[in-house]
Amino acid sequence: MERDLSKLPAAAFDHPELDPAVGVDYCGSAEDFLFILKTYQESIEGRVAQIEADIEAGDLEALTLVVHSLKSSSRAIGAEAFVATAKALEEAGKQGDLEAVRRDAPALLDEYRKLGDIIKSILDSCP
Repeated sequence: MERDLSKLPAAAFDHPELDPAVGVDYCGSAEDFLFILKTYQESIEGRVAQIEADIEAGDLEALTLVVHSLKSSSRAIGAEAFVATAKALEEAGKQGDLEAVRRDAPALLDEYRKLGDIIKSILDSCP
């Protein structure tokens, strides 16, 4: 299948946090990539709230599942640096290291929200 990156807004190529070519390859088309970006962006606040609640409750099993899902969906949009950050938090959760999770989660959540802002700017630039 030949990807057509020309169907993406120019803003999609302005942010090193996202690799649109990876996203289009993963999603199958530019249109599907944009749809996945929209879905991803719309889910951020709910996932942030879930991660914060899991940390507050000390529920590392639930946290690990949410972060694993986040890691997978981030890979689908070509956010590889964020995937690495999420993987580290997932590993801390798997190890049962609540201290590391509490220490590292705020940076992950900040990066996640920043990614959401970037995606919003890309989507806002679509015709």
